[in-house]
Amino acid sequence: DDFTIPPEEIARRRDLRALGVTSIDPATAKDLDDALHVRTLPDGRIEVGVHIADVSFFVRPGTALDQEAKTRATTTYLMDRCLPMLPHILSETLCSLNPLVDRLAFSVIWTLDENAKIEASWFGRTVIRCKCRLDYDTAQRMIDSEAHGAEQPAFPDKYKPEEGVTEAEVVRDVLALHGLARKLRAARHDQGSVAINQVKVGFALDQESGLPTDIFAYQQREANRLVEEFMLLANTSVAAKI
Repeated sequence: DDFTIPPEEIARRRDLRALGVTSIDPATAKDLDDALHVRTLPDGRIEVGVHIADVSFFVRPGTALDQEAKTRATTTYLMDRCLPMLPHILSETLCSLNPLVDRLAFSVIWTLDENAKIEASWFGRTVIRCKCRLDYDTAQRMIDSEAHGAEQPAFPDKYKPEEGVTEAEVVRDVLALHGLARKLRAARHDQGSVAINQVKVGFALDQESGLPTDIFAYQQREANRLVEEFMLLANTSVAAKI
């Protein structure tokens, strides 16, 4: 990955590279296409941002790449592989919000009160730099430890934060997002939102043959719901904006 964002492109965007942006994904994920940040503002209100990889910088309308992506329509996940909508160099590298690299994003940033009520919203193109990558299990351990009054476990080496961000700061942010997500979910259900709890299944594969050896139900936990809630909020906010 020797791509460098052109200075003129950075100048056209809101620069958020100093923020403590974190991604939370399945442990096996290679295409990290969304990330979050949260911080308390000087007036006591809370700022939350959802950042989505800005593929449009690389995929221009009417190009062969654009036409092929339209034909594929989505990334297709099979038991032992995925067939990406976009080439791997984009989906897993240039448009993946990996830690320690500058990435182009489209962001929705809200100002919330303590009850997770939206007081202001901002939409636009940004430059971000993730400081920490987490998987759902690691984020869930933070939530569970807090719920049981237990000491927070050490981060696995591959998920340790970088560039001056501490583990305590990441735990603080995950717990803050979790608390806000619960309030958002309660408000959404009070407004009549439908919950479709469809069971997702996963497969255990033989390492040599690649054939399935077992099937299991994929467990949706609070860490999954945290991310899901803010992705839903981003979708509804953008829909209302346009």
